Amino acid sequence: MTLRDSRPRIAETEKTSATLPERPIMKLRFPGTTSDDGGCPTVYATDRDTYVVQGTIVSDADALGGLRDLASDETAVEIPKELIKYFTE
Repeated sequence: MTLRDSRPRIAETEKTSATLPERPIMKLRFPGTTSDDGGCPTVYATDRDTYVVQGTIVSDADALGGLRDLASDETAVEIPKELIKYFTE
């Protein structure tokens, strides 16, 4: 007699993010970058109809003070204007 694992299997869509356990794992698509070496700045489209932006962290206290409602789990990054063209792809 062969024993089978009777534990329920978790479908890919049921897995959740380690940082946001209430949300499914985010899938990224790479539309483009303005970097010549493949680093940042870069934009990624998600399967959630949102974007993830990779850029240089803004550390200037005056600039950060001018941001509206920056939550404790958020950060600001600076990107060049040329990267915006990838937000529509």
